[in-house]
Amino acid sequence: MTRSSFCLAFLLLFAIAGRARAQFAIDTAFGLVGKQLRVVVHAPTIPRPGSVSFAATMQLSNPTVFFPIRFIAPAGDSIVSVEMKQVKDSIYRIGLTINRGAAGTAGDTLVSLEGEALAGSDSVCVITLRNITVGSDSFPAGMGVVITRSIGPPLPYVRFAILEQNYPNPVPYNGSTTWAYRIDKRSDVSFHFFDLLGKEIYVAQLGDQPIGPHTYVYTPPLTLPSGAYLVRLVTNSGSADKVMHILR
Repeated sequence: MTRSSFCLAFLLLFAIAGRARAQFAIDTAFGLVGKQLRVVVHAPTIPRPGSVSFAATMQLSNPTVFFPIRFIAPAGDSIVSVEMKQVKDSIYRIGLTINRGAAGTAGDTLVSLEGEALAGSDSVCVITLRNITVGSDSFPAGMGVVITRSIGPPLPYVRFAILEQNYPNPVPYNGSTTWAYRIDKRSDVSFHFFDLLGKEIYVAQLGDQPIGPHTYVYTPPLTLPSGAYLVRLVTNSGSADKVMHILR
């Protein structure tokens, strides 16, 4: 057995053992690079019918292998509201409200996570759900595995967003600065501005934009003091960070 085969077998056994212990679990999913796949999340302790509020932190061990896109309810259920916010490259904050019908046919399936299979630095990604809450109840962590494969030699298929340094930088008093960026797929685009304490001070929602290069012009308010600020470009293709300086 090769080292990679041994690691893969260990991950699969760990995932199966995790499902036996935890009330929430994620099925192992296999996907062809460049195609979409669905990862099933199980919650055997939640009754139906009724409205379910589900929140968790999702961590991807290798975000170059799997790119999450959307949640899909099983037959007979419906998603009322959804939040999937990327906090870091590998960490997402999840919030869902699911209306579970009386005649659900999916057994203990709570929801499916749809995403793209990528070819990055590996072919295995472990998905871990932590800080799980349903209403006011807390649950142990759950985990699963995504495994990607290619037909023929593996080719890179990695999501990315490129953000160039703003110009001018520092931003002069009563002036503006321009950000140039590129996205690899049609996407919702936003710019998030943070101070050095991590507090979000401004969000620019730029809406749906086509693939390719773009620019965004930002004019800091005169009330914003001199100093360094973190600027984050957020797209469906990932995020990118730069540091902006303001000179008063």
